[in-house]
Formats: sequence, C-alpha cells, structure tokens
Amino acid sequence: MARPFEEFFAGYREDPLEYLEQTFEESEGYNEMVVVRDIRIESYGEHHLAPILAKVHIGYIPERRVPSISKLTGFAKAYAKRLQIREKLTAQITNYIEEVLRPKGVVMVTNLKLGAFRGSSYTWREFLYFIGKISPGAST
Repeated sequence: MARPFEEFFAGYREDPLEYLEQTFEESEGYNEMVVVRDIRIESYGEHHLAPILAKVHIGYIPERRVPSISKLTGFAKAYAKRLQIREKLTAQITNYIEEVLRPKGVVMVTNLKLGAFRGSSYTWREFLYFIGKISPGAST
C-alpha cells in the first residue's frame, strides 16, 4: 500500500521550480500569448484525501524566458502531486511562473490573474478563446 502513496505524493520529493529553470533565453522577440491547455492532473484534497481530477489551463505572455511545453506540464503536475486544494494549487502555479519566468502576465484557470491579464479584458477574452471557452468576438 505504501507504493501507491509514494506515487500519489511524489511532488514532495521533487522541486517543481527546477522545471522552470530550463528555459530558452532567446525567443527571437516572441511576445505573443503561450497557452498550454488540458494538462490532466491528479491530486488529493488536503482536508479529506478525496481525489481531485482536473484539467489545468495555463496562459502567459513571455518577456524573455520560455520553458518548453513539457516543462510547464511537469511543473504543474509536480505541485498537483501534493496534498492540495484547487485555490492553493492555482496560486502556487501562477505565482511561481510569475516569480521565476518574469512574464508580462500569467493566468491559470481557477481564475487568478496577474500582470497584463488583470488589467486587460481583451487579453483575458483571448485566453478564454484559446482554451475553447468562448467564441471569437464574444464578450465576458
């Protein structure tokens, strides 16, 4: 029974920030939104140990540093492999992307917006369009 629990909580054995340290420094001036959608996560609630199965969508506007899509996915999954609540997981992922990558803005659904996403309804609508939650020209 110990082996499954080691897998369920593997995020305590690794440093999720290591995923964000491996980036492409020169992105040829690319400054459009990067969206990673449908990252399937499995976690357990820190208060009741009930399973949390969800999809995470991350969007950010790079300033300089750009990790690979697989590194962003690994980063999100590493935090999910700890006892969690959705709101804390959302804050951890968005805050550390902001702190480590220093993008122009970052957003993740369960809805915590930082930087350019907080101040621009256009940017927020664009993100929702990319993850298939609204159609072009829709207002939120």
